[in-house]
Amino acid sequence: MFTLLIINTLFYSYLLLFFWSFLAATLLPGTSEFYLIYLVQQENTIWLPVLIATIGNSLGGVSTYYLGYFGRKYYDIKKEKSVFENNSKALQLVEKYGAFILILSWVPLMGDVLVGLAGVVKLNKTTSFFWMTLGKFLRYLLLALSTLGIIELLK
Repeated sequence: MFTLLIINTLFYSYLLLFFWSFLAATLLPGTSEFYLIYLVQQENTIWLPVLIATIGNSLGGVSTYYLGYFGRKYYDIKKEKSVFENNSKALQLVEKYGAFILILSWVPLMGDVLVGLAGVVKLNKTTSFFWMTLGKFLRYLLLALSTLGIIELLK
């Protein structure tokens, strides 16, 4: 019974990490870093929390990409330049660097805009999702490694 309770608690902990990670990559406000740090500290492991957070955050990024991709039909960039005036710097980055710029998709606020604009300009999906996922994975990995390193220093 006790073992089942622990497994159930872990399942819900990782489900919550997935949920927060997904939401953090959408246009909705949110963050997943604090919960990742908490799980890394509690479990004293990095791989499962990093994997779950990366999957959730990447799928959230995919949803943002598709919002831009399918939302494009409502705006023609050339005719509706005013829609993108606030994001003109981000649009220039996307047009200049292509899908590679999505390695920065983890950056708060700017990353969501980059991913959405990648969908708007219809960058290659496979390449876009690869760079986006790599960037998110590296961010979570560094955060988890830093968390365990800080824990070791405090001991």
